[in-house]
Amino acid sequence: MLALTLRRAPRVVITNTWRPKRSIWSGGGVEEAGLREAKPAPERAQRIVRLLASQLWPPVDETKQDASITTGKRISTETAQNIRNRVALSASLLVGAKALTIGTPFLFKEAIDVLSVNDAIVAAPVAVLTGYGVARLGASGFQEARNAIFATVSQQAIRNVALGVYRHLHALDHAFHLDRNVGQLSRTVDRGARSVNYLVSMTLFNVFPTTLEISLVTGIVATKFGSYHALACLATVGAYVLFTVKYSASRIPIRKRMNAADAAVGGHAIDTLVNYESVKYFGNEEHEARRYDELLGEYQVRSRRPVV
Repeated sequence: MLALTLRRAPRVVITNTWRPKRSIWSGGGVEEAGLREAKPAPERAQRIVRLLASQLWPPVDETKQDASITTGKRISTETAQNIRNRVALSASLLVGAKALTIGTPFLFKEAIDVLSVNDAIVAAPVAVLTGYGVARLGASGFQEARNAIFATVSQQAIRNVALGVYRHLHALDHAFHLDRNVGQLSRTVDRGARSVNYLVSMTLFNVFPTTLEISLVTGIVATKFGSYHALACLATVGAYVLFTVKYSASRIPIRKRMNAADAAVGGHAIDTLVNYESVKYFGNEEHEARRYDELLGEYQVRSRRPVV
């Protein structure tokens, strides 16, 4: 009778509502573990622009800083002003280096013109050649000084973004952490933090100076040789830029697959070492080694694609 009166306890089923939305492999393989569906491209672009602006030129007034796009906290007024000063000084050195780089061919031209004169004084070409060497040396010195001054800004950006990712991971729901992949997640976070340095440096030291140099050279060509030559230079540079953008965009999926395979290799190694007791308890050393070798082979195939 007691058995009849006892009721079975209701079964509690814990369902995990979070799942990877898609795979970045076209034919299966390593899935995009730990990543949700990507945001639309315009929204991602706007967020990246806001992130770069907040790292390169942060508002001095702490109340005007958007803490949600970086670390979840605001930086001090002194730090913001220091970053601004360093960015401004780095940009000034960059402009000076570009001016010397563009001016050195004219010094070399003057040296050739002086040497072509029969009754030229020896001191004149020597002075021009010395100025040419000093200009080249000054351009290199400006670049080195620029890198030294900007290092603090880039490292501060890496620190801010890494802290923001750390805070974001701890703010995710419990379901995400149940399905976490510690190895792949750590590799992805590390790669993302290091890529911030490249992104900030590329924006300030490549995009801006290249645009400035093209403008200066085009103006010089238009002044010396006419507008048609300047238009020809612009058309050539525009065609090169268009080809580079299109070709690079076509290779982005290949690079993503290679990065995913690299994350899978590192993730598997870290996860098996973290769960060393479980692997030894069930005697799965050979199984995990075979799986690791398969992932290495997959990465070997994917890593050849970007260079072939």
